Parts: sequence; C-alpha cells; structure tokens
Amino acid sequence: MKRTNKQQHYVPKSYLYRFGSKKINLFDKEKKEYRKNQPIDRVACQDAFYDFSEEEREALKKDFPNLTTQFIENMFSNILENNLKVQLDKIEMAIYQRKEEQVVLSPNFKKSIAIQITYQLFRTKTFRENFSQYLFFDDNKTKNFLSNSTLHKVLLLDVNAISSWSNKLLNMNWIINYNKTELDYYTSDNPVILQDQNTGKTCIETKNIYVFDRLFYPISRKILITIEDSFASEVFKAKELGVLDIEENYMVNYHNALQYNNAFRNVFFDQEEVSEEVLKIIGESGKSNFTRKQIDELDQLTNEMKEMYLKNNMNQEGMQDILRRIKTIEKESMN
Repeated sequence: MKRTNKQQHYVPKSYLYRFGSKKINLFDKEKKEYRKNQPIDRVACQDAFYDFSEEEREALKKDFPNLTTQFIENMFSNILENNLKVQLDKIEMAIYQRKEEQVVLSPNFKKSIAIQITYQLFRTKTFRENFSQYLFFDDNKTKNFLSNSTLHKVLLLDVNAISSWSNKLLNMNWIINYNKTELDYYTSDNPVILQDQNTGKTCIETKNIYVFDRLFYPISRKILITIEDSFASEVFKAKELGVLDIEENYMVNYHNALQYNNAFRNVFFDQEEVSEEVLKIIGESGKSNFTRKQIDELDQLTNEMKEMYLKNNMNQEGMQDILRRIKTIEKESMN
C-alpha cells in the first residue's frame, strides 16, 4: 500500500534548508518564545494541509473529475519542489560567477522562477486564513458553498490564475539583492512579501493582494529577490537581472523586520535570536507616516534609478548613494 504524506509543508523543506541545515532556529510570534535547533521536517507544515476530503472531491468532480486526495501535495512534492533547489542554486551560481552588475537568465528559466514565487505566495497558511478577503471568486454562490480551505485548494489548481500572476511578475523589474554584510536574511512561514511603496504597508496589513508594486522573496541567507513596478522599462531586457550589492546592515535589518511582520506565526533564522536592530525597526514601523514631500523625494529617487537603467549606468556607488538617501527618508518618517 502506498504511503500517504501526512505532514505537508506550505514552505518547502528544500527552501528552508537554505537558511539553516537540517535544523533551524525560530521565533514563535504567538507564544513569544524562541525554539532552537528545530528539525526542518517539522516546521511550516500541517497534517493533510492540501488533502481533499471525500466531500470536497464530490463537490468538485464536475470541474475536476480526476481529482485525488493528495493531488496538490503530489504536484508540489513531485514537480515543483523537485525543481526548486536546482533553480535557486542556479541563481546563486550566476550571482557568484558574474563579471558585471547584471546576471542573464533565459526567459523560460525566469518564467519558472515566477511560477515558483506565485505558488509560494498562494500556498501558505496565511493565504488560506485570509482567503475570503482576497476575493478571487466572482460567484457568490460558490464562495458561500465552499469553505476557505476548499477555495484555497481550488485556487492552487487554477492554472490560469497562476499563469496570470506569474506573468504580472515577469512584467515588473527584477533585482537581486546580494547581501555582503555579516548579517543574514531571515525567512518565515510566509516568505513572499507584497508591499505598497507609497505607504510601506504589506498585504498582511492591508488585506489586499492587488495593491502592491514591490515584492520581496529571500532565497538564502545572502540573496533576496526584489520585484518592482516602479522603474520597469521596455529598454530593460527581460532576461537581465540587476544585481545590487547590499553593504549596509540597516538594509538587511529592514528586510528582516518586514519578514517578521509578514510571518503567520514563525520567523526562521540561523542565529540565536531576532536582533535588537530588527526589533527596533519593527517597533518603529507602526509609527511610520510618509509626508507628501517624502513621497515626492522617494519618487525622485525611483526616477534616478530608472535613468541609471536607461543609460546602462547601474553602478554600485550610485546605487549605494540612493539607498542611503532612502534610508534617511524612512528614518525621518518614523520620527
């Protein structure tokens, strides 16, 4: 008899290994406690999380006649997750071996990464818990008839929705943040962050996944993918990804604070505990309130970055200067 997979991960093990080894440290936001050396096999998972019950299969058999109990889990474990490690390794290798301030990835490979990011955004417990507020279904009868859990699983079967979202990401600008500080990036049980640049708020705060123009996705302790709408252009080739060396601790701490806030329950890292600098940013983030002048200044910095791309002048010195100015504006907004 074929063994069924009871513990199903909503963040893949092959991804979590990039932030620890076979074990990882975590902070439980609900219990407000640290747990060290946790087996990765036992975090960011839940028994039968993606399984379809007999009742669900009966209700869905018209649209999905061949639906099996573990259809989604098998799709993730046998197809997506098998490829994930190889894909992320390839990105890391391209960054480490690059000779310029860009890396080149084939359109098909970049599309495969966009699909992985989209599934990671959709597959989490956070997404399921907030599903009714995300309004993917126009049919109110369907929404009333099916539970959040069932609707969530139906979304994961919706090839058109996955393709639409991955294409949206492909039409935005991609930058790889290469962390050259002594600090590490954190991740969490909800690692893909959607953010509105004008307010600094994430979709976890707004309960709206449609209003965003920036996405953050850490893929290792030293590498984070940023996808932005702000200065995408026809001139920028889709297969080229800008690489930005991050040399200031504040920028790493800022992303870690976002990851902490975005987590459903658990934040993962390879250090002893959440740093004081990250906790300070978390405490200040609730007080952040950009003025019209500060928003205009951020728009100006965005335009400067766009010009750097258009003129093929994406130099590290210029980028570091822009980052310092952005950091100053963010700090001022918290005072």
